[in-house]
Amino acid sequence: MSSDHSDDCDQRAFEVLCEETFSVKPAVSKLGCRRLGKRIDGQQPRKLLVHLDSEQSASTLLAEARKLRKSNSEVVAKTIYLNPDLSPAELKLAYDRRQKRRARAQQQREQDEQYRQLDYGQINPPTTSVPEFQCADFPPLSATISDSADVRTDSTGSTDSLFRTTASQ
Repeated sequence: MSSDHSDDCDQRAFEVLCEETFSVKPAVSKLGCRRLGKRIDGQQPRKLLVHLDSEQSASTLLAEARKLRKSNSEVVAKTIYLNPDLSPAELKLAYDRRQKRRARAQQQREQDEQYRQLDYGQINPPTTSVPEFQCADFPPLSATISDSADVRTDSTGSTDSLFRTTASQ
């Protein structure tokens, strides 16, 4: 199979993918499509570099790339990705950002799982000691206020009510 024939097949496959998956059909430039890397039998397919006619077409296509994950075709949804053409340094930076994002997401999932386990009593929460404070003696919450009250009058003539508490039964 000649390289030109293979490139034409790749270009046609790209156009069909765009028609079936996206709301746009970007125009491929006269440079067309080409496979990157060396062909090795038994390996996964090589990356396909698609030359589009404008930056706007590329931006629009990349913006719609998430639609691939929702494709009716399981092969498309799980194996086809669209990425911008980046230099090796840009690729490394993008890779590092993805790794950090994935690590944060994993950490958040683990933290959420710990909280879920706490909510369902599957693990014991960490215990902390509560400092003891000197508090005034108050009647227990189970105490009730009786109907009778003692009334005292001080030297200024004001009155204070003293309520008796009785434990409820």
